[in-house]
Order: sequence, then C-alpha cells, then structure tokens
Amino acid sequence: MRAALEQLQPDCLLVEGPPDADALIPALAKEGMEPPVALLLYVPDQPRRAVYYPFALFSPEWQALHFALAHGIPARFMDLPQAYQLGAQGQGRGDGEKPPQSEGSDESDASPNPQPPSPIPYSDPLGWLAAAAGYSDGERWWEQMVEHRRDGA
Repeated sequence: MRAALEQLQPDCLLVEGPPDADALIPALAKEGMEPPVALLLYVPDQPRRAVYYPFALFSPEWQALHFALAHGIPARFMDLPQAYQLGAQGQGRGDGEKPPQSEGSDESDASPNPQPPSPIPYSDPLGWLAAAAGYSDGERWWEQMVEHRRDGA
C-alpha cells in the first residue's frame, strides 16, 4: 500500500470506513496511538446497537490514513454513514430481514420452482449480488470479484 501511494502521489485519499468518524482521522497521528485500535460507533441510548472498525498495523486503511497524515494529504472515510445503518436496524431495513410474505401466503405453499425473493430496500446489496452470482455471502463475492481480481500491484 505504502509503495503504491508513494508512486501515485495522490492529492487526496478516500478510505473505506464510516464518514461519521472523519473528525477522528487526525487522532491517528497522535503520539502513542498504535494499532491494534478500533473506531466504535453506537447508538447512545442503545449501546448494544454498535459497530466497530478495527485497524491493525498491516491494515490498508491504517497505512493509507497514516500516509495521508504524514504527507499533509486530505483523507476522508467513504462508505454509507453508520448513522443510517444503525438507525435502520430493527426497522425492516438494513438488518438482513427476509422480504415480507404476501397476504395469504404460507411457507408450506412453496411452489416447485420458487422465485428468489425481491431485494429489500436498504438490505445488503453485496449480499444480493453474491447470491445472484452463486456465492454464499457478500464478503466472499467482494473478495473474489474485487480484492483478488488483479495482481498485487
């Protein structure tokens, strides 16, 4: 990662992570801040509804953010803000819930050629792509289609 950034000399960096935590990026350069560390985002009145983003020394995100900080390059997280994800949990959006059954339908009425469920708005889009491509989950699909698609450079 570092070698690629040195060669590319970007004028800004976008790193996978929660834009809700952009203001915390400068804290990564503080003395004594060493991985393993993690960002923790949670709903204040429901702390069980939380997500964390771990960083290890070898994490590409950690390396990219440190490169940006060391070179005075603007860096931002880019992903769907967790404020939306955490706010949607338990409300039939973003929680992996199955599509609602139509009135009068019953699981035992399964047809011999069942149709795949329609995607739920706000559900995991990578999960739907993975299912369509025959992968067991979105992480495995992403790994194969994005992460391992080209050589290391």
